[in-house]
Amino acid sequence: MTEREIFGHCLGKHIRLRRIEIGWSQEKLEEMADLSVTMIGKIERGERIPESLTLFKIAEAMGISLDRLQVDVMECMK
Repeated sequence: MTEREIFGHCLGKHIRLRRIEIGWSQEKLEEMADLSVTMIGKIERGERIPESLTLFKIAEAMGISLDRLQVDVMECMK
């Protein structure tokens, strides 16, 4: 896997874990972050790396900081 693919995988994994941790479905995250379920699914599977605004919407909706998400993703990439 390329570094970009690893990043996408780790980012998606941590978004999915947080979503499940707070008891949300993809549909609930769709509603709260104003994104499509298709987009959320692609991000969670590591098929798509979100733009900054999209990532901010997801983090804000789930109540996590971008800093925390960055730390989690960087740990995953090691």
